[in-house]
Amino acid sequence: MVSPHYHEQAELFLLEEGGVRIQNCEGSHILRPGEGTLFFPGEIHSVLDRNGERYTSCAIVFSVEALANSYTQAAFENTILPIMHREIRVPRIFTPGSVYQSEILNAIREICHMNGEGVRGYELYVSGLLQKILACCVMNGMERKDNLRQSVEEIVKQTMKYIDKNMAQEITLEKLASRVFVSREYLCRCFQRVAQTSPMAYVNHRRIARAATLLLSTKDNIAEVCEQCGFPTASYFNKQFRRYYGCTPTEFRRANREARSHPDQPSL
Repeated sequence: MVSPHYHEQAELFLLEEGGVRIQNCEGSHILRPGEGTLFFPGEIHSVLDRNGERYTSCAIVFSVEALANSYTQAAFENTILPIMHREIRVPRIFTPGSVYQSEILNAIREICHMNGEGVRGYELYVSGLLQKILACCVMNGMERKDNLRQSVEEIVKQTMKYIDKNMAQEITLEKLASRVFVSREYLCRCFQRVAQTSPMAYVNHRRIARAATLLLSTKDNIAEVCEQCGFPTASYFNKQFRRYYGCTPTEFRRANREARSHPDQPSL
């Protein structure tokens, strides 16, 4: 499972085995083996397993700006940027049944399974495949007219940024809503539409993720980790941590340290 997040690079995602549900700014979509998708730069997205089903996938995260050197300024602005700025509508799911989408999927698959170590021209070849993928999108895309999703997504992104920077502080729904100048109810609807979760559930998830990182990367004691992540009490921290990881913070730290000492033993 990949929880709701975003990054400034574009991402190509290909499902090889199993089944997942992806969430992006336009809603929820079921992805089947052999299908793929494009997540735009700055787009909030997540990948969820279906009923605990195991899946195999590959993902390519790349900088669109890095491709700019392959184009004239005019060509880059007229072709690549309209896709990345979502001015051109492209299918949210690439399926093998479409000729040009099948070409896109084959190119993603080829990049994912290439081993470029020590191969001369590897970067150039990958760049060519990425350009082919984007060219297929440009040639078969349609100009879009709506901006609603983008404005809703921007509200969620700004809220997420605030949460990540201030998770050690007290965070309330009222405070989050006031930061982006909307009502509590509207902020909840925005999060549900874009991230399929509530603002406060996202706060809790980010705090737990941050706590897990600190437990593994620092020697801070449990009380210090609890405070740095914004949990009001140690007992509440233990309860929430157990919900996500099935163990207490102390057990989590001990198990992962033992796993690093004995690589053949899986961690919790």
